[in-house]
Amino acid sequence: MNDTLIVLATIERIAIIIMPIITALIGGLFAFETKRRKQTEAEQEAKSKQRAEESFHSMSLMSASVELGIATANAVVTGSTNGTMKKALDAAEKTNSNYRNFIRTAYSAGKEQ
Repeated sequence: MNDTLIVLATIERIAIIIMPIITALIGGLFAFETKRRKQTEAEQEAKSKQRAEESFHSMSLMSASVELGIATANAVVTGSTNGTMKKALDAAEKTNSNYRNFIRTAYSAGKEQ
């Protein structure tokens, strides 16, 4: 029985030493996982913002293309551009330039990462 008490006392001492170590390890793993999750969420948010901006530019390009197409059709039907064609062409060129700048910026930002 005396041997049993010695073994139990030894196990208790070992548990007292090991429990804080285990707790620290679990805390460290939790902190690491939390940091990794926050980083992943930040990366996903940045990608989402970039997709939204690209979608905006794409929609602008489509709108400018439609306006240019309508202006062209009207010019063909009426036989006169009446300033509408120049206005639509300028808008299409500006929109295209904005889109190309966005693509260049997005591409160069992607290369840096």
